[in-house]
Amino acid sequence: MSTNATWGEDSKALQLKKKQLQEKQRALQEIKRKKEYSRRKARGITSTIVKNQRSLENTRSLLYRQQNNRRNAQLRLVELEDALMTTSAQTQELAKNASNRVRKLYMDERLTLLQMILDAKDISTLMDRLFYKQKMVSQDKKLMSDYRETASKLKSEQKRIALQKQKINQIIGKIDNHKRSLASQLQKDKVRRRQYQKDAAYYERAERELLAESESIKRELAGKGLGKDVAGSTGKFVWPLRGTITSNFGYRTHPVHRRRLMHTGLDIAARSGTPVKAADGGKVIQVKWRGGYGKVVMINHGIRNGKNLVTLYGHLRGWAVKTGQMVSKGQTVAYVGSTGVATGPHLHFEARENGTPVNPRKYLP
Repeated sequence: MSTNATWGEDSKALQLKKKQLQEKQRALQEIKRKKEYSRRKARGITSTIVKNQRSLENTRSLLYRQQNNRRNAQLRLVELEDALMTTSAQTQELAKNASNRVRKLYMDERLTLLQMILDAKDISTLMDRLFYKQKMVSQDKKLMSDYRETASKLKSEQKRIALQKQKINQIIGKIDNHKRSLASQLQKDKVRRRQYQKDAAYYERAERELLAESESIKRELAGKGLGKDVAGSTGKFVWPLRGTITSNFGYRTHPVHRRRLMHTGLDIAARSGTPVKAADGGKVIQVKWRGGYGKVVMINHGIRNGKNLVTLYGHLRGWAVKTGQMVSKGQTVAYVGSTGVATGPHLHFEARENGTPVNPRKYLP
């Protein structure tokens, strides 16, 4: 009967270990999936960055060409303004001269046609004088007309170039806005890529640490020959500290890694420096830094229900005990901190049976 009972306990323990191993493997697969996802996203964003960089360069070239067009338009406007001023001055000078000639002709009108005929040596001289006066008036009219036409053309050209410059300014404004938008998006993409690259590197490191730490703890516990009773151990825990439970034992989304992983203990929020008590009497077997756990204390409580029971206290700010020291239930062994991978001050509390994490509530009141 005793043999059957022992076999049954061993079978249950084996099944539990298999289940826990499967959970570890699932957690590992989840980390790998997140790592590959981050790498894919980083590659995709890199492709987008390259495309946007080319687009930004093209936009800058287009902006440069339009700015050059605007400079040319401005130069042309200056030329037209100078030409208009010259034409205006010429028109005013012509008008002044024409006015003087008209005044002179008017004064000469006192000379009657009869006198012009009498003074003329011959008919040819008379006709030349009349033709000359008429030609002077016609030339003045023609010059005035030409200057006005030139001024009109210059003003039309000036208006056209000014309108063209206005349109160029509008185009430049749109291109400049597009350039700023591209530059802003490019900067955001680079930030996102850096984050995904950091995530991928972090997941890869976490993957290695998860495997290494879990296996290391198992090997250490197995190699310490802990399979014996320990003085002061009762098998019934007290709470290592009183506070809000921020994360229970089991699968959860990690607050730092942002991925779904097996959480191997209880997280209890408390102010930094709050004393941490031994959950039960036992022997301190480890006081050290353990990667993502930060500073830890591990206490051996001996054999309970056929399994070696050890508690782990993680993310500590400091220690109050040394390796090899015997402690009693409720004794201060450490102080709350946020060392290792932690979002803030809290205690990470684990219970391990034969090196494998189990729900600490199994032993807590």
